[in-house]
Amino acid sequence: MVIEAHYLPCLEYFTIISEFEEIKLEIHENYQKQTYRNRCKILATNKIDDLIIPIINGNSKEIIKNIKIDYNQDWVRRHLGAIKSAYGKSPYFEHFYDNFRIVFEKKPDFLIDLNFNLLTVCLKLSKLNIKVTFTEKYENILENDFRGKIHPKKNSGTLNSYQSFSYLQNFGEKFVPNLSIIDVLMCQGPRVSHIIEGSNTKLNIISSQSV
Repeated sequence: MVIEAHYLPCLEYFTIISEFEEIKLEIHENYQKQTYRNRCKILATNKIDDLIIPIINGNSKEIIKNIKIDYNQDWVRRHLGAIKSAYGKSPYFEHFYDNFRIVFEKKPDFLIDLNFNLLTVCLKLSKLNIKVTFTEKYENILENDFRGKIHPKKNSGTLNSYQSFSYLQNFGEKFVPNLSIIDVLMCQGPRVSHIIEGSNTKLNIISSQSV
């Protein structure tokens, strides 16, 4: 399957890719603003916090693999601080935080490299054995094409693969679905695979039919 590289992807992203043994990240597409390519959502005290990576020259004609991160803005400290504030008291914060901190502090030049490195960490911590490669060129028609399917302005679950599956979060009485996978990892730790499976409508249909 082929999909774009997201920044600390949401649970729907992992629910979809978990069905495949190999995924290809699209690196020859034109960069698109206001997407998950450079943003994610975490749950802070009584609100959803949008973490956005500032980029350099992010116009629609620039190829995604050439998009550089703007480190003149102090976003690394802001994002790490937000993650620590949101999840510092979570059960698995001490187990997982340094895995993410190390990636951030390396400060890769390109957005695609940061997203790939963070995805690699998330896959490892989620115990998902998925091979990740890159597209060699842009193709309009591909099998299992999920490019552009997961978008901040689209309702989650539009692909009919993801459904809201609640778990204990840090803040609020009402469950907030489809946050960054980091929310699941920090709050649920090894149960992340169970949360991913529970969020997959296809697996739930199969499970219910076998009962």
